[in-house]
This record gives sequence, structure tokens and C-alpha cells, in this order.
Amino acid sequence: MSLLTISINGLITILTTCLLIGMLVYILWRHVFQCRGYRMKNIIYKNNNLILQRLKKGKAKILVVMGNGWNVSLDSNNRITKHDPIFRIPKGDLKLLHGCIMDYEIITAYFPFEQPLVGL
Repeated sequence: MSLLTISINGLITILTTCLLIGMLVYILWRHVFQCRGYRMKNIIYKNNNLILQRLKKGKAKILVVMGNGWNVSLDSNNRITKHDPIFRIPKGDLKLLHGCIMDYEIITAYFPFEQPLVGL
């Protein structure tokens, strides 16, 4: 191999490694640290077992409940204190029913980490 080929291969390896490390740091920051301290809005129900958040308010009788299975814990001011690593801040006004009745309501459900042990 020529010196030019070795240099190009080395440069590609260094750039790929830097890109991979950058992506891993971004994923760690985005999914672990960014949401902590964020205040969740439109919480309509909260107890030890369940948190319900309204993402879109509508006048129709259609209610879309999204149970995502994520765990998130909130303090008394609805600020996130703990969350799953894959948790993302939900976007309001989701467009789920394109071409249908556009005046529906969307509620999403979360499960706090402080769930009591039932049956013991």
C-alpha cells in the first residue's frame, strides 16, 4: 500500500471514531439529562400509580389515550425528577387522525416510579 492510502484510511478511521463518540455523548445527554427539571404542562390527574397528561384538547367525543409505558416521576410542581432513559418530552397537538374528525382529545398515561407494592 502506498503512503497516501494508509493516510486516507487512518483519517477515515479517526473521523468515524469521533463521529461515533459524538453521537453516543449526544444520546446520553438527550435521553438522560435533558428532561430532568422540565415542567410537564396540562397534568389532569396524578397519584402514586398513574399520571395523565392532556396533549390536545378537543370538543368532540373522541378520546385518544396513549399508554406509552414510560416511567416518570414528578414533584409537587410537576417538574420531572426521574425518568426512563428513553423518555422524550411529548409534543402537543399531535395529528393522529388525518382526514377524520380533527376535533378530538389526546391524553397520555405515565407510570411513576413510586408505585406501591400491591398485595403484600
